[in-house]
Amino acid sequence: MMRAPRSAFTLVEVLIALALSVMLIFAIYASISMSYRFNIAGRAEIAGQQFMRGLTHRLNEDIGSVRFAAPEAEVDTSTGSAAEETTASDSGSFGSSFGFSSSSGETAATTLSFDGILEAGLPPAFGVVGFPDMLHLCTSLPTRERSYYSFEDRKLGNERISELLVISYGLVKLDSLTLATMEKELEISRPDQGLGRRTRDFFASDTVDEVLAMPDLIAAEVTELSFKYFDGTDWYDSWDSLAMGMLPRAIEVTYGIWNPPPKILGRGRLPGPGTVTHVAHLFYLTQSEPVVGVAP
Repeated sequence: MMRAPRSAFTLVEVLIALALSVMLIFAIYASISMSYRFNIAGRAEIAGQQFMRGLTHRLNEDIGSVRFAAPEAEVDTSTGSAAEETTASDSGSFGSSFGFSSSSGETAATTLSFDGILEAGLPPAFGVVGFPDMLHLCTSLPTRERSYYSFEDRKLGNERISELLVISYGLVKLDSLTLATMEKELEISRPDQGLGRRTRDFFASDTVDEVLAMPDLIAAEVTELSFKYFDGTDWYDSWDSLAMGMLPRAIEVTYGIWNPPPKILGRGRLPGPGTVTHVAHLFYLTQSEPVVGVAP
């Protein structure tokens, strides 16, 4: 007697086919997820390298353009001895004291004065004034935009553009709106500070003792920053070129780059505060010895 042909699959066959389908889908998902993670990691690595290359180039250009003119020692004709007096201590009426401080409020030992340019001559190019958390540089960076004004025209002092610039690096406190926008894009909370860079004309600045502000923000990814200064033998946490009589041989800059928690395909970001990657870079100064007797 012949058996009638089946019109459908059996339950066992359906379960086996379903199990094989699930295993195939899982393998495909795992492959796609791995490819996605590797793609994201590769893009992040390339973006990080480009970011660090640009930031290092910017700092290297600024530090490599530092200028420092050591003040000449004035000779007392009556005794023949040299008096350690600088044009910065002379009095006058142009501007106010030019003091430096760090974001923590620490003030440098040297205070440069722009008072009386006409009477006392040009102020000294102060070189480097640095703290553990903030760096001030006197640089010579020529620009194509040239504006010439007479020193007698004091009303236009803030509009003058010279090649000598005061460049400051430090951390900037993010305002609430910027911080909220960043956290919304990242879908997670992040530190409330970033790297700042401020540029001011050397002859138009009266004081730079305040901390950096939001317009100075250049890299929100850098949430920690520290500086160390090398004199050829020892490392220092702070530096004052006028007090030391020279520029540092090298400046070590340590960045703390904040990394948000990674994303999981289909789930968003993992919970957590994120991580901080510390990257140290050593910058060598091209003019370590002071230029004595040369006007800035």
